[in-house]
Amino acid sequence: MSASWQYHTGWPTTDINFSLVRLNNGSLISTWTYGPYNSQRAPANHRLDLRATRQYRFKHSTLRVFVDLFNAYDQQNVDGYDTTSASVVNGQLIVTKKPLKMFPILPSAGLSWEF
Repeated sequence: MSASWQYHTGWPTTDINFSLVRLNNGSLISTWTYGPYNSQRAPANHRLDLRATRQYRFKHSTLRVFVDLFNAYDQQNVDGYDTTSASVVNGQLIVTKKPLKMFPILPSAGLSWEF
């Protein structure tokens, strides 16, 4: 059995700034520009990974069979943000920024055969 706990301060991100521009015909549109490169960070994140391995020794080889559990306690870590979108509703700018989540609990299995 083995376990690995990881903590990360959060991945760097670049903010997107939106503003309203009035066109010559009087209509409003939203425009955007990038903020300073990697000037912000996603929230800190952590996770626990678990592994169970069984080893079989043969005369001229070794077979290892394992099962993994990535993010064992299903921590909802933010990896970044989906494309921020903006729309104009009743003359006001509405901006949405959707967080992208890392993998939830992710089981896997495999084997390694050394000969």
